[in-house]
Amino acid sequence: MLARLRAAARPVIGRATTSLVDDRRHAMASVRRTSPLLERSVERAIVAGRADTRATARRDLATELPAAEPSALSGREEDDAASAHTAAASYASAWGAAAMAAVVTWSEEPERSLAAHVAEAEQDHRLRRIASTESASAFNDERRRHYEALEDTPLAPGMFKVWSAVLDRKTCPYCFGRDGQVRALHESFGETPPSHPHCRCVIELVRVPHPERLVDVAFDYGLLKEEVADLIREQRAVSDRHAAAFVRDSMGARRSPVALTEKYRRGAHRHQ
Repeated sequence: MLARLRAAARPVIGRATTSLVDDRRHAMASVRRTSPLLERSVERAIVAGRADTRATARRDLATELPAAEPSALSGREEDDAASAHTAAASYASAWGAAAMAAVVTWSEEPERSLAAHVAEAEQDHRLRRIASTESASAFNDERRRHYEALEDTPLAPGMFKVWSAVLDRKTCPYCFGRDGQVRALHESFGETPPSHPHCRCVIELVRVPHPERLVDVAFDYGLLKEEVADLIREQRAVSDRHAAAFVRDSMGARRSPVALTEKYRRGAHRHQ
C-alpha cells in the first residue's frame, strides 16, 4: 500500500514543485490546480490498495476456514471508495497547506532553495499513516463481514472472536487493555480495528471446545498481560500476536497461568 501511494503522489508533487519554483508569483493558483489532481491520484491508489488487502484477508480466511461460502467473502468496493475519497481529500488538502507554508518560509529564508522547502512539505509520514490505517481497516472489515456471515452456519458452535493486539513498547494503553477480549460471533466489540492511526490490532477467530472455561481463560490472560507489561517496562522489544494463541493454549490440560507466563518469558528472551 505504501509503495503504491508513493508512486501515485510523488510524480504529481514533483511536477507541482517545479511549477512553484518556476513561477512563485502564481504559487496559490498552482497549488489549487495541483490539489485535485493529487487527490484523484492518491484516491485511486488507496482503492487499489484496499482491494489488495481485502483479497489477502479472503485468502487467509479460506485457509483458516475452508468451508466458508465464497459469497460471504466478497469485496466491498463502495466502502473502499468512500474511505479512499476521505483519506485522499485530507492528504491533498494537507499538502496544499504545506506547499503554501513552504513558499512563505522560503521568502523568509531565501538562502535555501524553494524546492527544498516544498520537498520537506511533502510530509511522507502522512502517506505512511494512510497506508497503515487503510490497510488495517480493509483487512479487519473483511474479516468482520465474514464472521457475521458465519453466525447461522454449522461452523458457529464453539467459535469465538478474540481481540488480538501486538504487545510491545509501541502498544497504546487502549489496545493493550482490549487485547484478549472474547466475544461470541453474534456479539460486537463496539468497533472494528483499527482503533486509531497505525493501530495493529486484528480480530481473530478461535474454536473453544469448552466455552464454560472462558472466565478462567480471562483470569489467566490477565496474569499473562501483567507479565508482558513488566517486560515492556524493562525495555524488551517483543512483537507478536498473543490473544488468539493464548485462548487456544488455555484449553484442556495445558491451561496454567504459571506455565503460560513462563512460556512467554522464554520466548521474550529468544527475541532479545
